Amino acid sequence: MKVPHHFGLYGTALLLTACGAGPGETGPSVVNPISGPLTGISGPVTFSTQNAKLRYDCATCSVNSWQFGLSNDHQIEIDPTTGTVTIIDYGSEDDSFLLDFLGDSASFASATNYESIYSQQTLKMLLPGVNSGYEWSSYGVFASTFYGCLFSCASTFQGEVFSFGVITDNNDMPTGGTASYTGVMDGFYSHYTQQAVRIHGAVSMSVNFSDKRLTGQISNITSSVIFGSSRSFGDMAFNASIAGNIFDGTATGSADGYGLTGTVSGSFYGPQAMEAGGVLHMTGTLGTAVAAFATKQ
Repeated sequence: MKVPHHFGLYGTALLLTACGAGPGETGPSVVNPISGPLTGISGPVTFSTQNAKLRYDCATCSVNSWQFGLSNDHQIEIDPTTGTVTIIDYGSEDDSFLLDFLGDSASFASATNYESIYSQQTLKMLLPGVNSGYEWSSYGVFASTFYGCLFSCASTFQGEVFSFGVITDNNDMPTGGTASYTGVMDGFYSHYTQQAVRIHGAVSMSVNFSDKRLTGQISNITSSVIFGSSRSFGDMAFNASIAGNIFDGTATGSADGYGLTGTVSGSFYGPQAMEAGGVLHMTGTLGTAVAAFATKQ
């Protein structure tokens, strides 16, 4: 059984609900507690996160009520001896998962907690190891859904995505040359009419270590419905500048023919930046998207 154990982490989240809360605030820096591969370490560890949230404030119940920003209200605790992953929320009840590992052929693991016939939480994580091809990085997507009740309750969806791994030491970062990375993306898109879908795509990324710049594209994006109806997506793209072992920049995309714009943040992982991953957060005329991705050379 392969369990992702210790990591530095980036995160972003969205909340789609009839009664939400306000924006977040600036959070802590990414941590990097270990130097070995994720597959070779054991023991329970708690990690800080850099987390971006999106919430709908129903005080005015208008499209303009969508707000987002960085916050520091989450940590992740991993206990590889039991396979337990706990999302620690400073403001509300924690969510713990016993990941349903699928055996030697698994690249992903997922688990669902059912709080009631109306409410459930699901965590999906990319498993580092031979089958996924990732040794130094991974990502996760967390969804909390409430399907309404018999009378006036509205359906609610909250999605959170995070990228994590063993961050490349600054002294081990390449100082010149170029590299190509390929990988995978998962995330969520929410429409302003209380509709939500999961999204999945293929990632390609070109890095110029001499110029300290990178460009990326996410193509072949598919979706599956959580609430409402299916959506169509064009390719997503991002451009970022590199500072040490991290990168930050802008991202664009489209949903149902309408543009999305936002940000990308991430890090390089493993010896000599063998892997890279991050999160995207984009908003548009009709909705918003969050996604996490992992890539490798």
